[in-house]
Amino acid sequence: MFYEYNHASNNVLDGLNMFDGTDGHYFHTGSRGHHSVWDSRLFNYGS
Repeated sequence: MFYEYNHASNNVLDGLNMFDGTDGHYFHTGSRGHHSVWDSRLFNYGS
């Protein structure tokens, strides 16, 4: 079974969100970086 992890916790205390103090180090910025249904952040694999 293969799992692809493409989103992470939106909470700055639990996950990588704002890990380095910026909004876009690991995730897409703006609305593209937020999954509205899961209330989570979407990884940017290109960076």
